[in-house]
Amino acid sequence: MIALFANNNIYSQNTVNLDKALKEIAVNLNNKLPARTIVAIVNINSGHQKLSYYIIDELNNNIVNLGNLTIVERQNLNLIQNEMDFQFSGEVSDESVQSISKKWGAQTIILGEIFLIDNIYRLRIKAVSVETAAFQVTMVKNVKIDNKLRVLIGEYKNISLGIGGGLYLGGVFKNGTYQQNKKITAFTPDNGKTWKSADTLRITESINEEEFDIGANIFFDLIYAEINMSVFKGIINNNVFLKNEYILNNSIIHYNNTNKRQDISRTFLNIGFFGKYPFVINKFTLFPVMGMEYQLWLTDKINNFTTSNEISGNNSFWIKFGGGVDYEINRFLFLRGTFLWGIKINSKYERNDNFNYFTHSPSMKIGLGYKF
Repeated sequence: MIALFANNNIYSQNTVNLDKALKEIAVNLNNKLPARTIVAIVNINSGHQKLSYYIIDELNNNIVNLGNLTIVERQNLNLIQNEMDFQFSGEVSDESVQSISKKWGAQTIILGEIFLIDNIYRLRIKAVSVETAAFQVTMVKNVKIDNKLRVLIGEYKNISLGIGGGLYLGGVFKNGTYQQNKKITAFTPDNGKTWKSADTLRITESINEEEFDIGANIFFDLIYAEINMSVFKGIINNNVFLKNEYILNNSIIHYNNTNKRQDISRTFLNIGFFGKYPFVINKFTLFPVMGMEYQLWLTDKINNFTTSNEISGNNSFWIKFGGGVDYEINRFLFLRGTFLWGIKINSKYERNDNFNYFTHSPSMKIGLGYKF
């Protein structure tokens, strides 16, 4: 029992994490293979597709960074894997090796497997000469089971945290209407003619705002959820239309219109929480998005003068939905574009106003993200 414990303890001490094991393997290959050897990492048999892809990608990156060997281009490597059906096969025949040499010019292919033994993963790598089918290098590494490995084999759900930021562009379209009816007995319109026994004076007023937004956005990503903040300036064209209609016997007998235009500038801070569901297609990840943003008014200027009103009563919630796409630049960096359409829940001031408002907004966020 003492001998068995001592042996297991020594065995455990020789374990390293997966990233360190792959770096050590890359250094060994770099030192033992002839300089400028054209290498193709064809297959890592693991039973877990995500783990196999990770080992192949990291081994490729480490070898490229050392600079002594030449890696077969990724496009050609994919063709090799597809044609020879290596991805989940553990062995390769001599005839297959010769076929690869003739088609894609690889001088050495690298094969491997990783499997569980005594609660430790054993990673075995071999480099095979394409011309002779002889082993050039063989290596074995004991890989400890940590959180990263558990994620790659599917024991833990990947909750990789992403953070990024970029440009915010949007627009807001607001329409408000107000109508009031008054009973009168007589009135004199602009033409001087006095109408008596007019039934109703209908007053209709409408407001139309078109806003262009530009600013910055940052986001925190948890795969199935996203928290984001946007600070942006809204440049607004505001038109107020006042329309008075005089009605007699259900017919309009007179009306007049007035139009007032205002130049408005505002600054906003939006804080949003969204749920999303990603679909991965090669380097692209598509995801529908739905959630809510809370909008805080930071400044409000009309015709270059700051309004004296308390602007916190304009703060409001938005319900937004749409979709987005990520493009994977490498294992850590990605580009993200999100396109949303939102409907505003009227603010405190709008709910207490006589107008009936409807406000909607398209918006777009484009940025660069980093995945931990």
